[in-house]
Amino acid sequence: MLEFQSQPDRWMALRFATYATLLWQHLVKEKQLTAKGLLPPIFGLVLYNGEASWSASTQLADLVDLSDSTHLQAFQPKMRYYLVEENQYRKEKTGSLSGILFRQ
Repeated sequence: MLEFQSQPDRWMALRFATYATLLWQHLVKEKQLTAKGLLPPIFGLVLYNGEASWSASTQLADLVDLSDSTHLQAFQPKMRYYLVEENQYRKEKTGSLSGILFRQ
């Protein structure tokens, strides 16, 4: 799944978890599962083109207020997304993936 962002979103990890579960529910309803009858994996990617550095957590667990010592940690959903910050790559590098993706 690909999400384009122009500003940091504190709740991005929660949004991705929501997108993933909605997609999985749809696949179950449509009987579009893997050959083993399971859900396919999802890779979440945020492409961020804002000026400021990305400040939001990339993992859902950081948005849940639980101490590390609680036994409830094992029962919390674990999901994360991969972040690509456009401003961290050199645009002038022609031929590089970042140069191709982020040239203006």
